[in-house]
Amino acid sequence: MDLFFNIFFPIILVFFTAFSIKYLIVILTHYKVYDIPNKRSNHYYPIPKGAGLLLTLYICIAIGLYVMQEKISSPQIEKISILMLALSFFSFLDDMYSIPFLKKLFFQIFVVLLGTYLLNQEINLYCSSTYGSLILHINYDLYKIIVKITISFLWLWFLNLFNFMDGIDGITASQIITFSIGVICLAMLKQIDENFLYVGVTLFAIFLGFLCYNKSPARIFLGDSGSITMGFFIASIIIITFLEHKNFTSLIILVSYYITDTTITLLKRIYKKQNIFSAHSNHFYQRKIRNGFSHESVLSKIVLINSLLIILSINYFNYPFFSIILSILMIIYLLKWLGKTEKKINANK
Repeated sequence: MDLFFNIFFPIILVFFTAFSIKYLIVILTHYKVYDIPNKRSNHYYPIPKGAGLLLTLYICIAIGLYVMQEKISSPQIEKISILMLALSFFSFLDDMYSIPFLKKLFFQIFVVLLGTYLLNQEINLYCSSTYGSLILHINYDLYKIIVKITISFLWLWFLNLFNFMDGIDGITASQIITFSIGVICLAMLKQIDENFLYVGVTLFAIFLGFLCYNKSPARIFLGDSGSITMGFFIASIIIITFLEHKNFTSLIILVSYYITDTTITLLKRIYKKQNIFSAHSNHFYQRKIRNGFSHESVLSKIVLINSLLIILSINYFNYPFFSIILSILMIIYLLKWLGKTEKKINANK
């Protein structure tokens, strides 16, 4: 049974996901659930969207099977999976009917607050173990409130961060695949909770199957039901690892490009007094596409840097300063390359 769940089950997940996505494209096309191109889009024809709901369902089922086989024994992961599915279903409704922004934001805040509540025990243990080492002496109850607010804010930010970055063929699927490889390695090395080993295997297998139809030229998109949900889930892995005093910095390294691109873009928009809630195409990778580069060339460079970040993430435990400095230099290099304005013929038109 161990051989099946360690090797054969992930392989089955890859092919089953790819097989079902093929037919999901037909269903979404029939019901005209499309991402319609506009002046900000990086594609030129209507493309089915909403695969995220199916992928999220598969993730939850796979995690449930691993729990039943006692490969995963984390109540937090089980609880977060249920919240993730609810968030994905709501976001799928948005993919279909375009729910107003404020309603979406309120629901996201509700899910994040509920997630913070479900992690209350872990937060209490974290606060009790760190309160004595605070430089500024504040009331303990106030400290817990500050920690909860900080976690909720970062969770909400990460959730939308992935949504902002899901703008070209294969980018989020590739980011999740490289993140998953890093998580698998870190769990095997016991640098993070070993429960995340099978979480990483699940994410890797399912998104590898999805990438078959999401790579350029994409035949289907995740939609909000996938990008928002995956941002929520990946943030939960980082938050749980942080609260358990494990090596969460390595996880941050794995998603540092997504964090940096989105954060810098947001700060620029704030500086220019632009509406940060309105849709735009100012991300570094979007501007590179606008300058005539193909989806494949941009994604290849991002995947290359993310692959190198996996190595630095694994080595952070032994060489923290070296790993952080090199990670920063790699992200700076990637952003500078994306920011160059020389033009090529766009092969994706």
